[in-house]
Amino acid sequence: ILSPESPKYLLEINNEQKAIEASNKLSGKQEGMKNIEQIKTEIAAARTQPKVALKDMWIVKKYRKPLIILCVLMAAQQLSGVNAIIYYSTQIFKTAKLSEEEAQLATIGVGVVNVVTTIAAVFLVDVLGRKPLLIIGFGGMTIDLIFILICLYFVVRRKRTVRVSRWILICNINYLVSQFDFFGLN
Repeated sequence: ILSPESPKYLLEINNEQKAIEASNKLSGKQEGMKNIEQIKTEIAAARTQPKVALKDMWIVKKYRKPLIILCVLMAAQQLSGVNAIIYYSTQIFKTAKLSEEEAQLATIGVGVVNVVTTIAAVFLVDVLGRKPLLIIGFGGMTIDLIFILICLYFVVRRKRTVRVSRWILICNINYLVSQFDFFGLN
């Protein structure tokens, strides 16, 4: 509503004059005309591509397998519970018998690990590729969720307050967040 229409959109609806004006306003007259020509080329190339309907993705065999893999991976990412673990991390740490201050510091540590591993994953995608990071992240998350479950079982159900299990829990939650960053950026 408040943002101006893009030159690409204006060209797509066949309003070339307004597209030229918008492009000139954004980039200057000389650069604006180059942008318009580039956008026209992109639009022409896009129109020559065959259209794939949503139903074709399920019917055509070459699209079906990648679509199923994509759906499973997206569902696994959402159902991993990492958002709940991050949201309730302070409470989880308090349950593990950390003091209020220790729990808050551990939660800050989770945030720092999240930022650092997100930045690292952005660069690692170019170096290692998506598939290895996806496998590493998914496998690491699976193993780590099992460890978190075991740690919470011993801390909550068994009422054991072994200091080692608390730090294992903190490390596991940080590891989970780092693996999610590798898994989630793919």
